[in-house]
Amino acid sequence: MWRFFSKINMKSNLIMYVVTVFILGTCTYEKVAVANEIEFTYVHPYPRGPMTDIKGRVEVEGGAYKNYRVLVYIRVKDTWWIKPYFNKQFTSIDGEGFWSCNINTASTDYLADKFFAFLIPSQFETPPLQWNDPNIPPELENFPYATATKPDLRANPLWIEFTYVPPYGSDADLYGRIGSTDTENPIEPNDYKVLVYIYVSGWWTKPTWGEPLIFIEPDGSWSCDITKAYTDSNATKIIAFLIPDECNTPPPGSGQQFLPSELYMYPYAEVSRETINRTIDFAGYKWSVKQSCNVDEGCKIYPGPNYFTDSPNDVWVDSNGLHLSIVQKDQKWCCSEVIADMSGGYGTYIFTVKGRLDLLNENVIAGLFTWDTSSPQYYHREIDFEFSKWLCRPNNAQFVVQPHYNIGNKCRFNVDLTGHPDELTTHELIWRPSGIYFQSYYGEYPLTDANNIIERWCYTGLDIPPEGPGNPRINFYLAEGNAPTDGQNAEIVIKSFKYLPDIVAKIDIDPDTLNLASNGRWITCYISFDKRCGVWDIYPESILLQNTIQADKILFDNQNHVIMVKFRRSAIQSILEPGSSELIVSGMFTDRTTFKGTDTVKVTKPAKGNLSKGK
Repeated sequence: MWRFFSKINMKSNLIMYVVTVFILGTCTYEKVAVANEIEFTYVHPYPRGPMTDIKGRVEVEGGAYKNYRVLVYIRVKDTWWIKPYFNKQFTSIDGEGFWSCNINTASTDYLADKFFAFLIPSQFETPPLQWNDPNIPPELENFPYATATKPDLRANPLWIEFTYVPPYGSDADLYGRIGSTDTENPIEPNDYKVLVYIYVSGWWTKPTWGEPLIFIEPDGSWSCDITKAYTDSNATKIIAFLIPDECNTPPPGSGQQFLPSELYMYPYAEVSRETINRTIDFAGYKWSVKQSCNVDEGCKIYPGPNYFTDSPNDVWVDSNGLHLSIVQKDQKWCCSEVIADMSGGYGTYIFTVKGRLDLLNENVIAGLFTWDTSSPQYYHREIDFEFSKWLCRPNNAQFVVQPHYNIGNKCRFNVDLTGHPDELTTHELIWRPSGIYFQSYYGEYPLTDANNIIERWCYTGLDIPPEGPGNPRINFYLAEGNAPTDGQNAEIVIKSFKYLPDIVAKIDIDPDTLNLASNGRWITCYISFDKRCGVWDIYPESILLQNTIQADKILFDNQNHVIMVKFRRSAIQSILEPGSSELIVSGMFTDRTTFKGTDTVKVTKPAKGNLSKGK
């Protein structure tokens, strides 16, 4: 490991030793031990999903943790970078010696393959600002440090995912499946087992210590009873590993704060669950108020991690709207989040906010988003409006389609409420199978003056999540759990929220029977609505059949409120199979409201020698 330092001259009075742990032959952890020590407790491998924080612990003589901080560097493409930011170089240590650093603050950070963490005295205020350098700064050589290396797991074709995650408080079973992206060498379920842990104030093996390994069905599906103990339904995190069958003595989960690092070399799926004790009524929906588990015992949860409060003094509804707060209680900063008790899927989500989003403290983040806890394989169907000087620099706002680290998945912009005394902004999200449309503007819904538009963006990339049971959510929290730099409580008000589902369209497809052997050129679709919707207000380019096939010809009949659309027959017949088939037609109005309708057709394929000559 010494070659990563430039010009190192080890001093004779500094006693050091190196411990190297080999994990699956690919991952090494090395720690230098002196009077004060530092080590890594968790390093995320090259991710199958969003990369999480790097974590560790320190040992300091006399337990004087407040007198020290951690300095982290990561290696990306053979060069070293300080983390989390150039202007926020140090990571704090909690009262028990644990630390956590966000190392995923730039678009290529997920490519990091090696890490250094230094234990630095608090009076050391100006660390070397490592930036695109092939060597670690030599002036750090005398500080205790740890280093970790991780393998590239993207070459591993095996995967595991959850297909059903029971909600917090439920005693239902956990379900999932496994598979492989290597179609030539499919996975053999009998060669693997699933290992599950749940987090209830610590990690615990499930279903039991005596039976820690879960059998996988021939079709790749599996299930696990995760509520064997009385408090198991209160688990806030669940993780499942796909391990080889010969690993018959996995490490037990017995309440420890961190799982052994070697487990993360295997494919895994992970999900968090919120604790809910209180609900409120707002904008025609019930909203669950998020709460940290055992706040008095010091339990933090994500995002952040932070403490979350459900106190009526911190989250409440009045004539002005829904109030979310960040407040200090008993030396702990508490944040807030609410979750709508509705599953929207495709449609339009509209949030109107009252408050100076442009003047939020640099450690404060406001989020308006969709989220589906049960679908980590689709990045939880997370689509975001985010407002933060810390998160969106050099701007203060962004639209995001997760995973955020994929190039082209976010659009950053500035909100400036100077000259807008009402302090109102509206943020519209239109989720469609063909694209996700974002729009932010000054004032209330609907937009009446194009001069009030702050930013618009249309995302048509590869990460559009399929429709599913996602919830609208609103959160107000602290970056990395760090206190506001001004030491002041904060508040935002959500004046209104609207969800506009797809308007139901009447669809009539002609012909009713499609012969796959026919040489006919067109399939004709007639679209109509009730009288409140005028067909002339439809964007012609937005009309799609089966969410992918665009119309070739469009004719408006405004008098009869009908639109006639022709689709190329060969395009639709190429994706149909004989039998009964439901065809979906969708589109958008000029006010960005969406519509969808279906019609069922019969698909036939005659025997050879009986071919049709369709028109």
